[in-house]
Amino acid sequence: ENCHITNQIIDRLYLNKCHFKNVTFENCQFGRIDLSDTTFENCDLSHLKLTDGSIHRCEFINCRLTGSDFSNCNIQNTLFLENTASYANFSYSQFKSVNFVNNQMSHNCFNECTYSKVSYEHCNLSESEFINTSLATLDFSTCQINHTVIPIDCLKGLTVSSEQAVQLARLIGLEIV
Repeated sequence: ENCHITNQIIDRLYLNKCHFKNVTFENCQFGRIDLSDTTFENCDLSHLKLTDGSIHRCEFINCRLTGSDFSNCNIQNTLFLENTASYANFSYSQFKSVNFVNNQMSHNCFNECTYSKVSYEHCNLSESEFINTSLATLDFSTCQINHTVIPIDCLKGLTVSSEQAVQLARLIGLEIV
């Protein structure tokens, strides 16, 4: 609690039942991390590299995740609540039973991800990318999706508001008057 961790590069770090509060991680890389039953509360994880990790039953609450790299992670039973996570990379990750609630997630990469029982509620996903990612079963109706990159073949089964449908219709070349 209330500490600053700098310049740590640890491969295959295992953390179980930890609680980090008001901790800043600076210039750290934790490749192939194994996180379980761990909470990060009011932490600064900006630019933290957690590539190829396993994240199970964790919580990220009111954290700064700007520019963090979660690529190729297996994320299960995890909550992301009220975080600032712009420019984060989640590409090639697998999400199962994950809830994203009230997060600032603009300019994120969710390319080539897989989803099962995932929810996005009141998140700003503006200018994020969902390339080669099926969005079937997801609901973006309460989220901001301005200028989000979603290929046409990934839209099938995505739930959106009527206002968002007008925005997305332009992706397939419809002219709405």
